[in-house]
Amino acid sequence: MKNLSSVLDLMGNASTAAIKLGNITGVISRLPQQNQTNMDFGFHSSGDLMILNKNSDVGTCIKQAIHFPKEASELAVKRNGSFAGVLLFPEIEKLNKTSFFFNNEMLGIEMGANISNLSETINIHFSNVNTTEFNATCISWDGKSKEGSKEKWITDGCLTNEANGSITCHCSHLTFFAILMSSNENGKISSSDLKSLTQITKAGCGMSMFFLGVALFMHFLIR
Repeated sequence: MKNLSSVLDLMGNASTAAIKLGNITGVISRLPQQNQTNMDFGFHSSGDLMILNKNSDVGTCIKQAIHFPKEASELAVKRNGSFAGVLLFPEIEKLNKTSFFFNNEMLGIEMGANISNLSETINIHFSNVNTTEFNATCISWDGKSKEGSKEKWITDGCLTNEANGSITCHCSHLTFFAILMSSNENGKISSSDLKSLTQITKAGCGMSMFFLGVALFMHFLIR
């Protein structure tokens, strides 16, 4: 990701170019030195990339849409950044037995400068996310630390907004991003277990009320 700036030398006078490295796809766009604006890119379900506008429909054919706010571009240029780049990494392995990345994919976002603590977030929209049996959470890669021998993924700096079968990650920094799908089977109780627990609870409450009545009767009898 740090070497994306070298692609600019191959673009000539073009302002935007598609990137393909094996099964990794992406897009890179030059940043103007003045009059920065919002930028929006989308990954089509077919794998193609496109520049989105206000009339683009992100609910049907776009599986990921990335919104760069004007603030991010201004901050990047101020810190000698010259581009906005997004790469889509497929076939990412599961984190563990119960957690995996949505579509087994992660997104890398780079602007050639350290970008963090944005007041207007970078928004990453994921379409058609089925959360029926999973908990979905936006996460980002923490390049400063690891968990054992694996990279550490954190929720800091990203908010998860789920609506109408889609999820939008609102993130205030740049790094690698993904949606973590965690199985919630461990938190479910079967109907038979629920019935047994209900009967035990009723019996316990009944015994408590009985001995409370005995205690009150003895109290008034002694008085």
